[in-house]
Amino acid sequence: MILYFSGTGNSQYVATYLQKKLKDNLLSINDFLKQKAYINLTTNDPLVIVCPVYVSAPPLIVMDFIKKSKFKDHLKVYFVMTCAGGMGASPYYWKKICQEKRFQYMGCEQVIMPQNYLIYFKTKEKEENKKIINAALPTIEKITLAIQQELPIALEPPGSLDVLSTKAVIKPYYKYFIKADGFEVSDACISCGKCEKVCPLNNIRLIHGLPEWSNNCTHCMACINRCPKQAIEYGEKTKGKPRYEAPKFK
Repeated sequence: MILYFSGTGNSQYVATYLQKKLKDNLLSINDFLKQKAYINLTTNDPLVIVCPVYVSAPPLIVMDFIKKSKFKDHLKVYFVMTCAGGMGASPYYWKKICQEKRFQYMGCEQVIMPQNYLIYFKTKEKEENKKIINAALPTIEKITLAIQQELPIALEPPGSLDVLSTKAVIKPYYKYFIKADGFEVSDACISCGKCEKVCPLNNIRLIHGLPEWSNNCTHCMACINRCPKQAIEYGEKTKGKPRYEAPKFK
C-alpha cells in the first residue's frame, strides 16, 4: 500500500511512479483529510508513505494523520520525502512515530524535486523543472528496487544539530509564518472553484464567486500554484514568480 500527501504534485508523481512499478494500491491522504476521515488498514504488506518536507520535517498534518489512523502492529513502513533541498530531520520524526505505532522502520529516503514554495523561495521555469524531475528518476528507481526486495532504504541519519534546530523552529514557524491571511485574488479570477477543490484542509470557500481563506492552512501551495489563471498571490512575495505543478506520471 502506498499513501501520499501532495500539494502541487511532486509527491503524487513519486507515489504514482512507485505504484506503477510495484503494482501496488495507491491512496491519497488529501482525500481522507478533505473528508475528515482516517484510514483503517488491515493488510500485512509493506506500507510506503510519500510526502513533502515542511520545515525540515514531515508536514504536521501528515504525522497527525498517521498517528490517528489504524494499522497492523509490526508493519514494515518505508518513508519517501520529496524536497527541493534536503529532508532535514524527517527520519527522526518518522522513527518516533514508528515506535509509537509499533511499525518496523524500513528507512527514509529523499527525492529532490522542483521547488514549489514560491512564498519564500524562487521557483524555476518549466524546462528547468523537467530537468530536475528527470534527474530524480534514478533515485526513485533505486527506492523501487529496495521495496520490491523488502530491503531497507536509508541515508545518513540526521545530525543532532539538525534535530535540535528543527525542534526549535518548527512550532514557532507554523504559528507565525504558516498562515493563509496573505493570500489574495486578482480580477483575473474566473470563479472556477479549483482552489476550493484542491485545498486538502477545506480552508477555501467561494463567496460570491471569489475564494476566501480561513485559518486552517498548511502552506501546501496547491491553491496558488494550480490556479489556471494565476489569479492568486501571497501579497508581494509571489508576484512575478513562475507557478509550478508537477506533471502526471505516465
